[in-house]
Amino acid sequence: MSRTSLLIVILLAAVLLFFIVKKIISGHDEGAVSQKKGGGAVMSEVMIIRDTIITYQLQSTGTIRANEEVSLVSEYPGKITGIFFKEGTTISKGSLLFRMDDAELKARKKKLEVSAALAAQNEQRLNVLLAKGGASQQEYDIVANNLLEIQADLELLNVQLSKTEIRAPFTGQAGLRNVSEGAYVSANTTLTSIQDVSKVKIDFTLPEKYAAIIQPGQKISFSVENDTLAFTALVIAAEPAVNPATRSITLRAVTDNAQRRLIPGTSSTIMIALKETRGSVLVPTSALIPQSAGFRAFTLKNGKATPAILKTGYRDENNVQVLEGLVAGDTLLTTNMLLLRPGIDVKPIFK
Repeated sequence: MSRTSLLIVILLAAVLLFFIVKKIISGHDEGAVSQKKGGGAVMSEVMIIRDTIITYQLQSTGTIRANEEVSLVSEYPGKITGIFFKEGTTISKGSLLFRMDDAELKARKKKLEVSAALAAQNEQRLNVLLAKGGASQQEYDIVANNLLEIQADLELLNVQLSKTEIRAPFTGQAGLRNVSEGAYVSANTTLTSIQDVSKVKIDFTLPEKYAAIIQPGQKISFSVENDTLAFTALVIAAEPAVNPATRSITLRAVTDNAQRRLIPGTSSTIMIALKETRGSVLVPTSALIPQSAGFRAFTLKNGKATPAILKTGYRDENNVQVLEGLVAGDTLLTTNMLLLRPGIDVKPIFK
């Protein structure tokens, strides 16, 4: 290549480089001007703040119990000679459920009844003789005391006979029986159980600081895992003292269970309304930006993002109560929080 041709190539390359550098510098200048003017508008969803009623609630876990429940046991050892109920059925108060072998007791009772009749005759005869002076007071006292002893033995035997018949102490639903007819059982053997589930009790605990707030007669709401319905109950009693080990107090509520939807032994989630606050400002947690001293949010004023320093209060999983910094009627920006800056243009999206 000649010297002239080489110079022409170098000159053309220099001109091309000049225009490229100029374009780059021009682009930077335009970007700077655009930045000074505020740049493009940020799109953000907005919500109009309204006064809200806030209900403060406590949550606890409780256990459902039958209104009345008992395990029936045999107080008298012996053989089961009769079973008079079906498992799982409703039985009435006083119904005969089990009968124990009472043949020996009845024989002893018959013998005592004969002895009692003879002792009564002797007492009457000695009483007549005593009145006529034909018997001493000592002789009469011996016969009279013998009659009293036999009558006491007879009364004790009647008590033992009554224990051979096991009856329902209240109306309720019978459980599974643990013995069969003909089985020999010892004293205190559990035969079956009975539960009155027409009503159920809900036992639950609360921290000690609420001991003076929750009182008998207060309504609670609760739910159970095996049912989609929400239930209510009334607090009827509380333990008189706080448990020093857990620093909590145990309470009991009761509710109707005529439909048998609530099963004793299951757990429940208890919700207790403490108080209601009207005229509150409630905002979604996603609209809050954490700061070293609390939170801030952005509102929309004259088309621009305007910061607000907030003082917050009650919160739940999705919302936060704002005590200071926002009022009803403000337009709150709720999305694209990382792109928002004070004074930046905002294109609102109403939902």
